[in-house]
Amino acid sequence: GVLGAKLISLAVLAGASTWAAVAWCSAEASALFLLRYFAEGRIWRLHVSDGSGLIPTLVMHACIYLGMLAAPFPFLRFPGWCGPLPYSTSIVYNLAINPAMVYSGLYLGSSRVVADPQHVWVSLAIGSGVAVLGMVMMGGAMNATHRHTFYKPRSFCTLLDTLWEERELTIMKDGTMAAGLDPSRADLFSFTADYWVSIDKLRGWLANWDTWEADQPAWFTEKGLGFQNGVIHRTPAEALPRTVLFKILTNAKDSEGNTLRLAPDALTDLLVAKVQAYRKDTSARERARRFAKAVLAIRLYIVAILISYVDLAGDVLVTLTLLQSETSKQSGYVTMGLTGFAQVVQATISLAMGQGGVAAFTALIGAKPLLDTYNVLSDRPLTRGSKSDHEVAFIATRAEEIALQSLPQGFYQCLVLLQ
Repeated sequence: GVLGAKLISLAVLAGASTWAAVAWCSAEASALFLLRYFAEGRIWRLHVSDGSGLIPTLVMHACIYLGMLAAPFPFLRFPGWCGPLPYSTSIVYNLAINPAMVYSGLYLGSSRVVADPQHVWVSLAIGSGVAVLGMVMMGGAMNATHRHTFYKPRSFCTLLDTLWEERELTIMKDGTMAAGLDPSRADLFSFTADYWVSIDKLRGWLANWDTWEADQPAWFTEKGLGFQNGVIHRTPAEALPRTVLFKILTNAKDSEGNTLRLAPDALTDLLVAKVQAYRKDTSARERARRFAKAVLAIRLYIVAILISYVDLAGDVLVTLTLLQSETSKQSGYVTMGLTGFAQVVQATISLAMGQGGVAAFTALIGAKPLLDTYNVLSDRPLTRGSKSDHEVAFIATRAEEIALQSLPQGFYQCLVLLQ
């Protein structure tokens, strides 16, 4: 019902004006983002730490918006996703706004929307009625103690705080069950740090670090959980115990490259200040490294695109121009043959160098420079081989493009022009 009603409304509005539909949906998505932002206590990042960056957060929000738009699955009500209050508000809003969308579409595109308005309104009423009936049936059939989870405000921070104090049985990353508060709390470190419990609670619990290092519980050493890494890299320095502070500063270097030296009896406040400064400096260097890598990637991709398709497109245009001329048609076939020959030879060389079928296929379609550029820059190349193998392939492709395509084509096309 929700899907049918929304499809009718969007279809009518988009049929009248595509730009109006895009603007309408963009405004709704922005409003939902703000609603989620305030519902989560003014935190905009996605709660999943691996996707907490700006772009992943916006992409996931777009998915949440589309889900709420047409298929509001109950799991979206969970804090961190859409959230209970935004979930219920969005459903009521979407059902209420559908008539306005249909009216706007019929008003703006009376000449472009050919469907009978009466049929449109009846279909919308049926879809909305089915949606309301479905919600009533679901609400009546569910456990009464869970109904409030669909509308009562609750942020992800509040949920984590409750789990921190109460959860004593946790499914670990390897599928096993772990009993007790400690593994449960360690599991919570996998979420984005913005949602963690207060520094005082973290400090009080992490004070047991020396005991954990001595006992080596499974949750403390499990690599899949990444608890120690999360504590060392993402926990506020004010909450860290002295052992971890010294662990971070061991072999650490300042902004000038000098190794930090600290006395074993150094004050905790001094250690905290050193860790904060070290993290800030490390973060600045990492941003500079990523920026430099991004600039290099842009330069390499521009060159790759120019070699892959701009040069190839120029050869194709010359070929088409020559084929349209009665006196130069044979020259057009030669130009076409030179292009095809170059691609086939590149594919053969790729196979001979052990680069695999993917490299050979991209060579045939003229995308080998793009593939090589990606393999050189990426930590997960698309073809087999070491870093040096990909760099050799990158250089070889450039030489092949010049020797097999650019020089022969340039020479022959100049010869055709002179004739």
